[in-house]
Amino acid sequence: MMDTYIIFNGDEGTIAAYMVINAIRKKLKNFPGEIKKIIPISGPKEDLVLWRFLPEKTENSIIYSLDLALSKNLIYVEKFLAKNNLILYIDHHYPGKIIPEHKNFNLLLADDRKHNTSTFVNELCGKIFDLWATAGASGDNKIEIFNELSFKNNLSDYEKKLLWRFGKFINSHSFSPKDKMSPTELLKDLLNYFSPFDYIKNSKTYAKLAQTYLNDIKNVRSNIKTLYEDKNLIIIEFPAGDYSQRMFAGLAYWFYEHNKEKVIFCLFPQSTTNEGTLFSVSIRSNSNANLIAEQLGGGGRHNAAGANYLLKKNSDIREFIIKIKKSVENAKSS
Repeated sequence: MMDTYIIFNGDEGTIAAYMVINAIRKKLKNFPGEIKKIIPISGPKEDLVLWRFLPEKTENSIIYSLDLALSKNLIYVEKFLAKNNLILYIDHHYPGKIIPEHKNFNLLLADDRKHNTSTFVNELCGKIFDLWATAGASGDNKIEIFNELSFKNNLSDYEKKLLWRFGKFINSHSFSPKDKMSPTELLKDLLNYFSPFDYIKNSKTYAKLAQTYLNDIKNVRSNIKTLYEDKNLIIIEFPAGDYSQRMFAGLAYWFYEHNKEKVIFCLFPQSTTNEGTLFSVSIRSNSNANLIAEQLGGGGRHNAAGANYLLKKNSDIREFIIKIKKSVENAKSS
């Protein structure tokens, strides 16, 4: 009996992993694997190179990759293809220019403008996980498919609110997991429930996610700073701390929803050393977010992207603001 590894991003990839495991359990077509030999691998959301945690000895096994950009993990994918592993790579990010050509490699790539990984996996499963996919759509702010699935399943406004919040709770938690509740531990808890409504009603873990989210958003909103704003751009600095990191992406979407005509830059100070301050950068825009991020050494999707930027010691934050403005102008003219 061969092992089945499921490597997943700790955000909505957690919900995608729930679906894949249940698809294997139900023996659905195109979802090979043995339920007793499943080994999940994950980490905090910002860690995109999770394939490095796959055991070196892995061979003649099945490997699922969920919600992780191929370009970030390509060297590991090629290494494990050489060991006769079957790889099913399911994602919605730009995969890069190099796609492995191998009989054991199957790239299932969703159209990011319509899907994220969890909603795409639901499609691949024959749409039998609609409620889970609805929550998954919230994590990446996929409002259109969230509303489509809500309408299809006759959800009340209250039920929609529950699933929207559930997706946001998972998203924020994934950036800096609290109380040692890793994405794999969260997945283990989710697997005890048939529907997200059962989970919301009965899981003690859900209550912790909800309370952490509410505390975090209160703390962040009272300490956030607007560094710059004009007719095209808003730059916001978040306070340091785990609570702020958990709210980083979610509030970036919130600012974008209320300023759709502008590019939103959210800056989070990850760490400060003798070299300077390392910022996480989250970008939201109606287009070209990936092109803007690439100029800062990052990447992403057309409406959501990110990067890391080191503001060197004794440098002024205004230098970074000028660089941001230029990156937005360059992307607009390209």
